[in-house]
Amino acid sequence: MSFEETAQRLEEMFEYESDMEKYFREDRKETIISLTRDMITTLDKLNSGKSVAVGENMEDCLVQYTNRMVDVCLEEGLTDWYKDFVMEFAKLANNFNNNVLNNYTVKRNVKTIDRLIKSHWALDDLIKKSKKIKYDNRHRESTRLARHYLDSIEEENSEEE
Repeated sequence: MSFEETAQRLEEMFEYESDMEKYFREDRKETIISLTRDMITTLDKLNSGKSVAVGENMEDCLVQYTNRMVDVCLEEGLTDWYKDFVMEFAKLANNFNNNVLNNYTVKRNVKTIDRLIKSHWALDDLIKKSKKIKYDNRHRESTRLARHYLDSIEEENSEEE
């Protein structure tokens, strides 16, 4: 996905008010929108050959928000909207960081977000697929054998103690 497509997708995602409010308080919502638009504007200037200067406040804000996104990925339930939003934001943040900031914390957070969200998607797929598996008599029988085997091992261990 190109930079322009990522920027457009993020702008579209800002319109989902209820999703934005679920993950960002009102003041944070405005800040994340402003930060995103500032990164897009800065990258546009850079792409057109203009020189750019970024204030320390913008860098601190990006570090803060990527840290927060990692925390949310680890600690809260994630909606599809949030997973998509965070991945798009991480792409933009990575592009911005590589071309403007070169901040180690942002780089680490973007990689962490990518791994967490991709792992979450993989687990979702695994759960959906495992629900579709139909167990026939062979599966039930193998489950009983495995349970019997585990019970016998446990029994042997308890006799040794």
